[in-house]
Amino acid sequence: MDSGSDKFSDKNALEDDQTLGRNVTDWLVYGLASRALMERITDEEIKRSIQFRLPLAAIVIGVDFFKEYIVQNGLSSGAKCLHAVISSAKSALRRKGDILSRYSNDEFVAIMPETHISGAIKVAKAMQASLDDMAIRHEASIYGKVTLSVGAAMLDPNMGATPIEGVRTTLLLEADRALCIAKLAGGNRVMVSILDPDMTHIRS
Repeated sequence: MDSGSDKFSDKNALEDDQTLGRNVTDWLVYGLASRALMERITDEEIKRSIQFRLPLAAIVIGVDFFKEYIVQNGLSSGAKCLHAVISSAKSALRRKGDILSRYSNDEFVAIMPETHISGAIKVAKAMQASLDDMAIRHEASIYGKVTLSVGAAMLDPNMGATPIEGVRTTLLLEADRALCIAKLAGGNRVMVSILDPDMTHIRS
């Protein structure tokens, strides 16, 4: 008879296998960095940003009304839709140092070293324009086609001696928070958050 701890270990092993499988698929099929690689590179870039007083930007990208798209069109179409989103995102990330990774099931994150918030906004809008040109029909969307919302955040290099992992977590969470606000505002827009040592600001 299996013990509870054995079942728990089996469950963890299954989840680890599923995560590994997704990472392999993301890399081989979509050319995305794994979450672990993204976090490691982000930590390295944060250190460099603080040391040399360089800006660092992150954007989190989400498909508007994606659950409704899945319900109406099915999982297979949903996968093709995400592939189109990835293609749009990659087409806008032209610099060698930029990195694109999956953030959650249907969200993606781009880390852009030496990028001010104005540059992050420009990249985000280029992603939106690229997907807009594809004109993927989405009858459940108020826009009639698949659109993107993007949350952007910039690290102020004067953050000082804050633990690097904490800075990375804050940077990603602020970009994600800006994305949530963009979606709540109706989607198909870019919202930004600028991190400084004392506070954060959200603006459209």
